[in-house]
Amino acid sequence: MPRPPCRLLLGIWERDSVKEKWRLKRLDSFESLRSRSVAIDLGGRTAIVASLEDIIASKEAAARPKDQAQLPILRDTLRVKKALEKP
Repeated sequence: MPRPPCRLLLGIWERDSVKEKWRLKRLDSFESLRSRSVAIDLGGRTAIVASLEDIIASKEAAARPKDQAQLPILRDTLRVKKALEKP
């Protein structure tokens, strides 16, 4: 008997500072994340990576100090990228 298809779900969590607990902010499927991914060239090889928007969202949700430190650079990179894409 064939196995039923498996669906991978990715959870984006955030820290609730009032209740001192983690809570699920968003549930996303791998297919949804993949649909927003981008292909980049790495020395003649192609890598599929998460979109900059999804990377920013994951770092915001993680709320770790090391992620918070990277957010200004990532947001600025996204702003410049969008400005360059305008016709």
